[in-house]
Amino acid sequence: MGDNLLLEVRGLKKYFPIVRGLWRKVAGYVKAVDGVSFAIREGETMGLVGESGCGKTTTGRCILRAIDPTDGEVLFRNGNEVVDIAKLDEKELKGYRKSMQLIFQDPYSSLNPRMTVGDIIGEPLLVNNIARGSELEDQVAKLMRQVGLRPEYMSRYPHAFSGGQRQRIGIARALALRPKLVVCDEPVSALDVSVQAQILNLLEELQEEFGLTYLFISHDLSVVEHTSDRVAVMYVGKIVELADTEELFSNPKHPYTEALLSAVPRPDPRRKSDRILLEGDTADPANPPSGCYFHPRCSYAQDVCRVEEPPLRNTGEAGGSEHLVACHLADKLKLTQYAVSY
Repeated sequence: MGDNLLLEVRGLKKYFPIVRGLWRKVAGYVKAVDGVSFAIREGETMGLVGESGCGKTTTGRCILRAIDPTDGEVLFRNGNEVVDIAKLDEKELKGYRKSMQLIFQDPYSSLNPRMTVGDIIGEPLLVNNIARGSELEDQVAKLMRQVGLRPEYMSRYPHAFSGGQRQRIGIARALALRPKLVVCDEPVSALDVSVQAQILNLLEELQEEFGLTYLFISHDLSVVEHTSDRVAVMYVGKIVELADTEELFSNPKHPYTEALLSAVPRPDPRRKSDRILLEGDTADPANPPSGCYFHPRCSYAQDVCRVEEPPLRNTGEAGGSEHLVACHLADKLKLTQYAVSY
């Protein structure tokens, strides 16, 4: 594991058993995450994108051990030591939870309606015996100011706040223990567009202030382009493309990435739509097709795509940044470039 890496995921898998019949026998598995590998440098933001159901959230929660992975390694650097989070038992894991936190997607269901804002933000500090009494109140007030909330509101309940304010409460709670890695699970998808920009700018400011590292999960490519240093594209539990943000958006090499970029809404109604409409449904993770999982929906597919699974290989130029693609035809295809920023 390189000295500049904070997290390295190797061959991560999460299979959910399918049980049937009176005796609840296992009839198969839903392969929600199937051999995912990537690394995140300290201080950077890695974007993880794909359609709903592709395994993005499951990947994030396996990394944090919110759910236990089926297989694979989750190597996390803590000072001078590197530990495999996936292999720790509950007692050992407790010491590392302070360094890895999660910002939830829904700011409405992720906050306990029976707890005040002060109790919600202060709970991690209380549980980990970091602060109590007036010291706890002072730290909660400081956290609220850092995320743009007034400390006088700490005695109020979540229902008294807007969606954007609730997400700020969730961010304050995630930062209470001063983590190194924060998994942002679609943190702005439930918010209005005007509020989204405010939350994204806040996350960038906090990253610079506290030296945070983000895994930013989203289905919105325009948001990911704005926030991420590198982007990984997932399809049915696998990473199909991974590159620097500018490189991936200006030079997509996987047909699925091309289709995702074409679907980003454009603000000019007079502009003719050039969206790529994929035929068929997303592959079933419990019964995926042979070869490349994307081949039934790919207009470029050839015979090799139907029988042989493509490896995730580097197609970047020698001496340049790596551009990983899982496509047999990546070197031959001339895919359309779609400018997302406007």
